Amino acid sequence: MKGLLRIVAVAVLAGFGGVTFGAAAVPPGENEEPSPAVAAMQRAASEIEDWRKAIDDGAELDEKELAELSRAAQRIYGNLEDIARAARRNRTEQLQQEHAQRMTKREQAQTWVDAMRALGPEARQNRDEAVAAMRAALESGDEAQQLAALEALSQLGDVNYDKASFRPLIVPIVKEAESGPMIVSACYALFNTDSKPGDLALVQSTWQRRTPLVDNSISHLLRMYGEGIIAGRSEEIVLQLLADDDAGIRRECLRGLWGAEVSGDLAARVVELADDPESQHDAIYFGLSTFKPKNEAVVDKLIETLAVSDHNDWGRALWGLGYGVPEGLQPKVAEALADMYVARSDPRTRQTCRDLIKRYAGEEAAAALPQ
Repeated sequence: MKGLLRIVAVAVLAGFGGVTFGAAAVPPGENEEPSPAVAAMQRAASEIEDWRKAIDDGAELDEKELAELSRAAQRIYGNLEDIARAARRNRTEQLQQEHAQRMTKREQAQTWVDAMRALGPEARQNRDEAVAAMRAALESGDEAQQLAALEALSQLGDVNYDKASFRPLIVPIVKEAESGPMIVSACYALFNTDSKPGDLALVQSTWQRRTPLVDNSISHLLRMYGEGIIAGRSEEIVLQLLADDDAGIRRECLRGLWGAEVSGDLAARVVELADDPESQHDAIYFGLSTFKPKNEAVVDKLIETLAVSDHNDWGRALWGLGYGVPEGLQPKVAEALADMYVARSDPRTRQTCRDLIKRYAGEEAAAALPQ
């Protein structure tokens, strides 16, 4: 009985909440009323929980009601599977459309990028003309022209020109744009022109207008604007993405965390994903191996990964143990690497272990290793 009730409750609470079609799933806001379907499922979940408690307290179990509940649970679960498939299909289609929209403006953007990066006697004139053209595009109100300018500006962070003059043209787009390509390109353009310390909050606010393309980019943007730190509202957004059932969404989120400084809670979630077959490599490659500084749970998982059979994983774990390891954890790492040194015959692996042991435990420890 409890197993059945658990199935129903999980299906009700996890399946319907926040599901939409043609856009990323967004839970109802704090002050928003849930849809009728969600409200009905929430009421049903509450009533089922009350029923379970009554049965636990000794109430009689009506076998007829149990049979009806079983049939209802099967119908709910079947519908949830259909809804989930439709949501994934619609998200994939929307993401493809958003990528295509950005690609259509790449050629025009590249013309401006080439002009801005040119060297030689005519370089100054080329840059001035390109700057004027990009400014005109942003002022035009034409979204296609604006997108081309934003795509170009996002690639010109190292070029010397009047970047500050573009900020008043880009910030309103970050604040107001609804399409994924405009939101993402504007955020990258702002970062590469005249970003200010308070702009992290602007990027976080785009989560209220999330699309599949925003989902795929936001962890990287949050890390950039957060100066490498994922905390507060940024952490909440990232944890929500890492809780998604879609491994592709988790992968893109993890990709954006490369080299981030994260909290214990976020590190713990990525450690969990390292035990998930669908996310194992992504969690190790993009997340655990690159975090700095690494806490003990991260170090322990990387040490554990040294013994797996997939070179892509153990090799990455070995690489990751080469930096970001706090001084207090370095003896533990050195001990594990000494074990690996003895157990492996590959010269490159052994040399890496020796070099890190020397760094973490000193020359004497490295010299004591067998030849």
